[in-house]
Amino acid sequence: MSERETDYGREIIELHEFFGRWFRGELENTDAVFARFADVIGDDFHIIAPDGTITRRADLMTGLRAGYQRQHDAKVWIENIHLRQRVGTIRIVTYEEWIERDGQPKGRVSTVVFQENNAMPNGLQWLHVHETWLPEA
Repeated sequence: MSERETDYGREIIELHEFFGRWFRGELENTDAVFARFADVIGDDFHIIAPDGTITRRADLMTGLRAGYQRQHDAKVWIENIHLRQRVGTIRIVTYEEWIERDGQPKGRVSTVVFQENNAMPNGLQWLHVHETWLPEA
């Protein structure tokens, strides 16, 4: 089975497809649509951006809601998904996230910590993400 066919691969790809569609304004700006993102993010979630900034769940929700339809030409895709560790119900996965704006792609490698949770669309809840810029080509 390829990484793209796994539950964590599907979750990473689907959520980033949501981001791209959200930023381009291709989805309805409703609580029900936004729930695809909000529901899978753990209550104590935080993300560490490439510059070291730590953003907690509440601020992330506010920022993402405000980002609706703000990047009409944004293209987002995922590459190189790899399971690094599985300990009990915790999975640590790395992936490359690529964003192209104005024809310029920029990539980062991200590490996500998932908790298995059967109530989630792909059976996983996001607990933590740490991002690092990939070197410029």
